[in-house]
Amino acid sequence: LESMPPIRVAPRVVSVLPSATEMLCLLGGRGMLVGRSHEDNYPPDVASVPIVTGQRTSFTTSADVDRQVSSALAAGQSLYTLDERLIRELRPDVILTQDICTVCAIDLVTVERLCASMEPRPAIV
Repeated sequence: LESMPPIRVAPRVVSVLPSATEMLCLLGGRGMLVGRSHEDNYPPDVASVPIVTGQRTSFTTSADVDRQVSSALAAGQSLYTLDERLIRELRPDVILTQDICTVCAIDLVTVERLCASMEPRPAIV
């Protein structure tokens, strides 16, 4: 048994960024995807994957959305929700996210805080 190579299992991946989901799937990793953003819509078959994010704003008018965004950011709140209970249940090995824009997608600090409280701790990419 000592000479046997380790058994490798594909990592369980949660993507909270639509472009990361698309890249993962284009690279052949669709089978690894166990959770996705509420904004993911491509490839079309990701619709069957559980949604782990949501938005706090609702679109009414441009002025109202601007007010909602400005108010949330001034209060230090994320514009998006993260279903921490579901992510824990999905037991991801990897969470795909971004750190460029707090208005465009879930913020990195929120993902880092969740991962720090999980065991085993998912890798953040």
